Amino acid sequence: MIEKLVANDKTVYSLQYLRGLAAVIVLFQHVAIKGDQYAGNPLPWFHLGEAGVELFFIISGYIMCHTTQNSQGRLGDVGHFLVNRFTRILPLYWLLTAFALAVFLVAPDKVNSTGGETKIWESFLLFPSEGKFLIMNGWTLTYEFFFYFVFSIGLFWKGMGRWVTAGLLVALCLLPLAWPDRSVLFRFFTDPILLNFLLGIVLFEIHRQRWVVPAWASVALIVAGVALLVLWNDNWWRLPLLGIGFPCLLVSLGVVFFEDSLRQRPNRLLKLLGDSSYSLYMFHPFTLAGGALILSKLGLHQGVWAWPFLIVLFVGSLWGGALLYNYVEKPLTRWVRTLVKA
Repeated sequence: MIEKLVANDKTVYSLQYLRGLAAVIVLFQHVAIKGDQYAGNPLPWFHLGEAGVELFFIISGYIMCHTTQNSQGRLGDVGHFLVNRFTRILPLYWLLTAFALAVFLVAPDKVNSTGGETKIWESFLLFPSEGKFLIMNGWTLTYEFFFYFVFSIGLFWKGMGRWVTAGLLVALCLLPLAWPDRSVLFRFFTDPILLNFLLGIVLFEIHRQRWVVPAWASVALIVAGVALLVLWNDNWWRLPLLGIGFPCLLVSLGVVFFEDSLRQRPNRLLKLLGDSSYSLYMFHPFTLAGGALILSKLGLHQGVWAWPFLIVLFVGSLWGGALLYNYVEKPLTRWVRTLVKA
């Protein structure tokens, strides 16, 4: 029975594990920031939060290709794709944003404590802005949804939609060379960070070839990617346009080449981390803010308490994300999709 369930499982285990890793990287970066604010900056050397975001985008590019590879290019297919994406992302985001708004109305200084103007309607609509969203991570969802719209255009071209999407992304990112507009919207629509979705498409195209790659080569790709990330973290190199996305692609390639092995021996803990990654990503600003405030009030944040302070925040955020996923995100998503019959 277990073998049958695994055989029918459409989950890409390697990417699900990577999705969890991406969320943990972002969490670790934000824990480091809280450490700087409260505990005397015990993690001054860690600056890889951007890698987690770009890894998310690469995974998203792959998953969109994976879930639509049987699309027939019909209008109904495009509509189903967009409804599926909306009902997957927006319900939990809007719920948490509404909670953040309630906090903001009572105690504005507790939301976006790092400074900057907090934008309310832009937060709910995920509209690009120079201000701060009520949930600081929300800015990444503006790029996600823009990619969904670009990707949906490509779906009209059966069999070559992925290449249409790739071409549109490249054209947008090269547009500033011909039209040096500096407006907020133009900079958003032409941001090179969008190329990470293109890297996800490349990752999908490579993986779907089902090449037999020796284990040592997969490990070499992972090691090379991690080494470049370490060098990037220490400001030893920068790659134009692709930036930190290239080493993230190398790591992703190395991991997906282990897909068959990972599928045969799935790890429940890593899968849970991947499944709950969206809840963790969206909810951890609340657990970090609340946890840091409580621990600081108790005097458990500086001196010998600095590292326990970070560990409690980190573990508490992981638990918070898992609980939110199981008891809020999953039932909420099912309920919303029942309403819209997605």
